[in-house]
Amino acid sequence: VPLYQAGHLGGIFSSFNSDIVTQVDFYKSGFPARYGGRLSSVIDARTKTGDMYDYHGSISIGLIDGRLQLEGPVRQGKTSFNIALRRSWLDAVTLPVFSMINRKDDGRRQDFKYAFQDFNAGVTHRFSDNNILEFKTYYGKDRLGIGYTEREYDKIMSSVYFNSMNTDVDWGNFLAALIWKKQLSDALQMQSTAYHTRGLSDLETGTSSKGTGDPILASYDESYRSVTGSTAVKSDFTYKGSSGLLIDFGAIFQVHEFSPERSITNRSWRYKGGVNETTLNEKTSVSGYETAVYADGYLKLSERFSAHTGLRYVLFGIDGIARHRLEPRLSVRYDIGDRSRFDIAYTEMNQFAHQTGTSYLDLPTEIWMPWTKRVDPMLSRQIAAEYSIKLPYGLHIQLGTWYKTMKDLTEQWNSYSYIPPIRNWDKSVILGKGRSYGLETEIEYTGKKLTLAAYHTLTYSERRFDELWYSWYPDRNENRHKLNIMAGYRFSEKIDIYAGWNYHSGNRFTVYGYIYGKEYSSNPHNTYGSPNNFRLPDYHRLDVGANFRKTTQKGNESIWNISIYNAYCRMNAMFASMEIYTGTNKSITYGIVPIIPSFSYTLRF
Repeated sequence: VPLYQAGHLGGIFSSFNSDIVTQVDFYKSGFPARYGGRLSSVIDARTKTGDMYDYHGSISIGLIDGRLQLEGPVRQGKTSFNIALRRSWLDAVTLPVFSMINRKDDGRRQDFKYAFQDFNAGVTHRFSDNNILEFKTYYGKDRLGIGYTEREYDKIMSSVYFNSMNTDVDWGNFLAALIWKKQLSDALQMQSTAYHTRGLSDLETGTSSKGTGDPILASYDESYRSVTGSTAVKSDFTYKGSSGLLIDFGAIFQVHEFSPERSITNRSWRYKGGVNETTLNEKTSVSGYETAVYADGYLKLSERFSAHTGLRYVLFGIDGIARHRLEPRLSVRYDIGDRSRFDIAYTEMNQFAHQTGTSYLDLPTEIWMPWTKRVDPMLSRQIAAEYSIKLPYGLHIQLGTWYKTMKDLTEQWNSYSYIPPIRNWDKSVILGKGRSYGLETEIEYTGKKLTLAAYHTLTYSERRFDELWYSWYPDRNENRHKLNIMAGYRFSEKIDIYAGWNYHSGNRFTVYGYIYGKEYSSNPHNTYGSPNNFRLPDYHRLDVGANFRKTTQKGNESIWNISIYNAYCRMNAMFASMEIYTGTNKSITYGIVPIIPSFSYTLRF
């Protein structure tokens, strides 16, 4: 079941609650044919089934959030439930901080509030060991509010101006799924699912400027709301044959909904003059259907060779027209002895919905819209290879490389709003292509008490839009180097510590140059170089923590956790702005996430 918002607060917190997740599979290449509809990698997260015989749970109270998980039987051996919920209270923590900041009488006032919540629930009924019915649901929501007011004195005009900005954003997900698992025979298993999933984004933002004397007063207000959803039925089958043959096959039918809308009001007037007001209102609702059938075959060819081949056929219809695509998949594995192996995989994938936006930030203001007569579905082709080896003394090394091409990508053009145009959106984008290639290195060590891991990725990700630039240029999210180092040490069954250092090259955005001369002395002339020609400062942070475990008198486990996010308070740049002066320009970067110390108490019962 697709989830449209996969993270809280730009990915700092995951949408997946670890208290209820039982399994997570990550595919970066060699995608099985049952996955489709995207060009990117796939995270497949499965949630737990409630215990049929005993009650269990956990409760956690911390400085940042609180969590509750509970499971147990409704009818022993037949029906069970499992629920989990989280709620952050960063808004309560930041309230006194900004109250102290705003005590200064300097004409400035800042406000920041953020909170997220999510809820998982599941009910499982067992008709028999081979016939199970499940209902699962998820709800998650983020709320972010930012406000700023500044008082400015103009000595020349002898006037006081008040400039303010306020932004409120809500975004989240809802999904519900009914799952029927049935063992049809000794060799054939079925899982049928009916689901509805929906992503919601809601934004209200405004700026205003007013003053005294003979002031110019202006205001700008913008609102945006987008609903993207899918309702689907699908059936997946697994056949286990003789001689190690395994076949997965199935079909899915989906109805997609795309409903964005926005409103913009721009006002300006003088003290003794009239009001100039311009408004823009856009709203659209588009629906389409998607049908796909697939088959995956897994076969062990010899003691050393195994192969997976798959084929997915997709048909997407909208406004009386349809596009259809074939997506072949192939991967081969060669085992080199008992400790090492080599894999190579080829994949083709299509994406029929385009995600467009006007900002290089990861904001919930991007819109999803389906392909049109002018904008075709996106297509990617990827080949990947990987070598891994298990060495003595708990060492594991893995090397991987890939090359990926993409076509019919979109880029917004000439949009100065938070929100891209909605009506006739396909006329506001230009089409291009992309490519990505690189090298991944993973080194892991697992000992009795110490665990160490280091992951490095060298990435080249490029785009080419001929209407923007004559050649290839780096993608905005091209982080040339990514390095994650993690360590954990267990002193005993009661005490363990951990640390993680994260680094990546800075994201990119476009900076315009300026020409100064006699003809431009008072008003410099813009010059446009290659897109994404400026790189933000490199991102890095250190997270540390410790767990203290104890068994209570009733046999329950209690855990005290102390942790620090961004331990050395690196103010990593989230965005940047250009300030223009006569003869020189200056770029200013802004970081908004400081050091975040936290502690929590968890009781598992």
